[in-house]
Amino acid sequence: MQKTNLTYYLLLIVILAPNFTFADDSEKILSQLQKKYDGLKDATISFAQKMQFTVSKKEQSFVGKLTFKKGNKYKIEVGEQTIITNGKTVWTYSKSNKQVLVNDYQEEEDMLTPDKIMTALPKQFTSETIGKEKLGSLNTTVIKLFPKEKSSMQFMQAWVDESAWLMRKIQIHYLNGNTTTYSIDEIKLNTGISDSLFMFNAPKGVEVIDMR
Repeated sequence: MQKTNLTYYLLLIVILAPNFTFADDSEKILSQLQKKYDGLKDATISFAQKMQFTVSKKEQSFVGKLTFKKGNKYKIEVGEQTIITNGKTVWTYSKSNKQVLVNDYQEEEDMLTPDKIMTALPKQFTSETIGKEKLGSLNTTVIKLFPKEKSSMQFMQAWVDESAWLMRKIQIHYLNGNTTTYSIDEIKLNTGISDSLFMFNAPKGVEVIDMR
């Protein structure tokens, strides 16, 4: 999978509230988040993404949808791009360029996928709860996460909905001063998503570039 797509996998992972290693006393949160993931088979997430660039002072905003099913199956739809994998093949479709790139799925050692959440993430981040905050009508706990190893990320904050034990907002702070904020509009869990959703058939007139 391409490195440029890893941010969206990270988004999926933190939204679904994995087993973070908290520095403070958060046993109740840990228990509830563990329970939430244990019962998870698939998820569909609608979100708004806002990117702020320090040097240019510019902002970019997108809306997107992220769908996943256990077994390394993903579908990411953001702007004019759609990325789909069934765990064996990856399709990267650009609607504006009328092209689809086809690659073999390769799980890199440092790639965080939902199937690796329970073991990988606690090893790569330390976390602490930094307070309570009202997010619209929701009561949330704000969590701050720091990467243990060298990374382009300085830290990340996540807002946990205490009523459903799901992430509702994520803000990633990078070392270069840029920030990316995800606001979660809707989350649907365990709806019985078909495997056929994670296959791609090129529309008529689309160039297929097979990189395998």
